[in-house]
Amino acid sequence: MLDYLCGILATAVFLGLVATFHMLVRVRTVRQDHAKILGAPRLTVEELACLEQPPNHLILTGKTSALVVRAPLSDEECAWYKVVAGHLDTVGSNEGEQLYAKYTKTSGSDDIALVGTGDGSTTVWLSPELAQKPLVKGAIPLTHTTVFERTPYVTNSPVSAPMLNKLRADGHIKAIQQRPNPDSKAALVTETVAHASAQALVLGRARRSNKGVVIDVCAGALHGVSCLDDAALQQLLDRRLNLWKQTRKWVAGATALALGLLAIAIYTTTRLQ
Repeated sequence: MLDYLCGILATAVFLGLVATFHMLVRVRTVRQDHAKILGAPRLTVEELACLEQPPNHLILTGKTSALVVRAPLSDEECAWYKVVAGHLDTVGSNEGEQLYAKYTKTSGSDDIALVGTGDGSTTVWLSPELAQKPLVKGAIPLTHTTVFERTPYVTNSPVSAPMLNKLRADGHIKAIQQRPNPDSKAALVTETVAHASAQALVLGRARRSNKGVVIDVCAGALHGVSCLDDAALQQLLDRRLNLWKQTRKWVAGATALALGLLAIAIYTTTRLQ
């Protein structure tokens, strides 16, 4: 019986040590992320637009345009929207899915306009890929999905769904009303919007294009968007770090307890032999 108990405690100690090491690495990573967020160059829209060579990694503060348009599917008022309709095909041996877009419509530009805090005449652009990624868990991204309609293909007959039917008047979606090929699993319609006059703090990579400065994702580096103000973001970062610290303490304490019980069990077993 004691041998069985020793085996269980030894396993618990091993798993606890692995978890403690993971927590140490995680706390260090969180600290580094926070340092990058707080230490990256912070620019306004006006300051960034004036730079001939924008920094590769920066924090931008700005807001979306106050001009309001209406999203075609949700009928929601917003500063920018994007509608995508296509079909999901099976790819690879792991049965993954890939979207093949057949119809895309935006409120103007593919990118989202960010304006300065002044008269709004200065503009930089934010990629939709970056706009939908929260800077850290709990931060509010700039865009959100208002429509997500996935309609499985059951047969080769045309599919029918509310948003597909709403787009039916546009000839671009005819190609996805019927299963395009045997690997097609479903028709998909999505709508994404960004609200008007939304404050945003953006961490990403700046590059120049024909229309001006574009902030995009930064592969291999921390990037994302937060619509929280500075004080709320600081509180979120502090809570996030404290949560990992507390978790590390609990795991380390449980590991130490298991180690102590294992030592007692081994000592008792030795005494009984």
